[in-house]
Amino acid sequence: MLSLTGQVDKAFLRPRKLVEVLAYKPHMSTTLLNLMQKHQLQPSAVRRVVFTYPRVFYLEEEVVKLRPRLTMCPSYSVAGECDLADECETLHYLKDVCTSDSCFRSHDWEQQPNSRILYNHFLEELNNEVLCKMVQLVIQDSDEEERELNIDGRLNASLWTMNSNGDVLVPEICYFSVEGLCKQENVGCSRLHATRHYQWQVREKDGRWQNLQDAQVMALERSYCDPAQESVPMPPPNPTTYRPPPGYLLQIMGRDTWTAHFDTMTITNTSGEILWLRRLCTEEKEDTDVKARNFVWYFLTEENEWVPYGTPHNDLVSSITWEEIEKSFKEGSKIIYFSTENHKYSIEFATMTQTNDENGSQKEIRRRPQPHLDEDEESTRASSPDYGEDETPESPIPSSLEGEDEETPAPSSPTSTSPSFQGSEIDPSLPVIWEDMECVENLRLVPLNPYTNEYREVMALLEPGLSKRRVLGIKRIQNRQLWRKFQKRLEEMPDIYNGPEPTIRQLFHGTTKDVLPKIFRKNLDRTLQGTSYGKKTRYGHGTYFFSDVDRAFRYSVPDSRYDKSYLLVAQVAVADITKGDGTMESPPTDPETGVTSDTTVNDVETPTVYVKYDKKEYYPQYIVTVT
Repeated sequence: MLSLTGQVDKAFLRPRKLVEVLAYKPHMSTTLLNLMQKHQLQPSAVRRVVFTYPRVFYLEEEVVKLRPRLTMCPSYSVAGECDLADECETLHYLKDVCTSDSCFRSHDWEQQPNSRILYNHFLEELNNEVLCKMVQLVIQDSDEEERELNIDGRLNASLWTMNSNGDVLVPEICYFSVEGLCKQENVGCSRLHATRHYQWQVREKDGRWQNLQDAQVMALERSYCDPAQESVPMPPPNPTTYRPPPGYLLQIMGRDTWTAHFDTMTITNTSGEILWLRRLCTEEKEDTDVKARNFVWYFLTEENEWVPYGTPHNDLVSSITWEEIEKSFKEGSKIIYFSTENHKYSIEFATMTQTNDENGSQKEIRRRPQPHLDEDEESTRASSPDYGEDETPESPIPSSLEGEDEETPAPSSPTSTSPSFQGSEIDPSLPVIWEDMECVENLRLVPLNPYTNEYREVMALLEPGLSKRRVLGIKRIQNRQLWRKFQKRLEEMPDIYNGPEPTIRQLFHGTTKDVLPKIFRKNLDRTLQGTSYGKKTRYGHGTYFFSDVDRAFRYSVPDSRYDKSYLLVAQVAVADITKGDGTMESPPTDPETGVTSDTTVNDVETPTVYVKYDKKEYYPQYIVTVT
């Protein structure tokens, strides 16, 4: 394709060209790097084609696969014939017979309906041998997917919101998976397991319910809790996140623009395609109050405002409250009656209308979840707040050691040795492993999938000190502002302290639930360590980190209701250490070398306790919940 300047546009790629390349690769797949080096196909162009045609291609991390969504005709596969003949929308292919060019059956690829289906998937120019191989791969993938459903989804493993498949037997969220530990987790709970009390799912007609990704769930939940919202645009599937993996969502949704409609519980795209939508929430439990499960009933006023039943409006109050309406609704009532000082009304649940029984006028009513997205929950996808000046630790730091609190991005420090924290293509100052964040978004908590290398790496750090504790979940803390300050400080430390380059150590800090939201937003300092640390100053008046997991857990007081404990895994910059004592308000300077220590420890030779005095010199990387 020529650009406006008459030169070849290297970013343009035709889908048939990508099909032609992949079809002759082993397993019909290869990496983005191979496509660029061997075939001069730009990664951005490949991604654009993959996301534009999700029914033909599939991108798994950096591997591009040719996996057209071809379906075999069940009638033809069994009997060798189909009543729909050429009008059939599925391939006429006998998988148990056809393996090569020598196949004798009548599913010639050039005959209908095969020819039409192959053309729609850009496959019409492939030879018979390649097409047979491709169909075998499609069948194999389909069989493996079915086996995975039968094993993981029904027999011996519970389904989590981090899995693509969310088609549970009981369409509810398991209360114990959110607030504690489900005893049925390893044998297969019939409810969906989650880290919060709500989840949104979509499915194709007659398909399985699929879990939406976190950004999509939050957009839907926020709007659905607002009775004034009838519909909301949905974020597209994010191919870089693994909660859940984007593969199947990209296949059914692509990169198109979708809109959710709460009245019909469907989502539609610009082409008029329809997917079904549903919201799951926690099962009911006695003596528990889960706001996400509480539904409020609203009526529309003359001023076009949605008001909960039982709330005074224009000096009038209905004789029934939204709680009483919800109770009648759950009991299966079809119609209920109530009154105000001036009129009598009826509510019909089937039509979701309120009728004035005297004049017959009707108004729409709505049933929506009780607003519940408080600060703690919204921190999973929080917009950048107006921080003002940073809070400083109680312990004073000499002015010569203070750094400027600049907001400008800093490049990643070369001292960081972790391969997971290199610069990303989108924003080189942020770790490549992070999920993409909106330009106005400063904080996001990302639950880790237990099947990823990142989760296993964190577990490897924790396991020596876990003892009998059980990890309920690990979340990555993505705070754009704190990360940039940490990176900037790494560059500044040799000049500030007149000492060596810092090294990054992964250390642990036990904490309590009540201070977590402040830590996520503003980092740790001694005032946010929690009451469990008391007036701990044995090795200095600073923030304490431990190399021993079990010791860090001693300062994590479990919450009284669910017996959960919380542990921070932090990246801590350490350059020069010295033995600390309880009188130190800040690290001392060596009079002979002029080097100022940045960290005090319990033992200079084999330190296990590290005390830091500047919160820009550590970054809270993960929050771990255990029981």
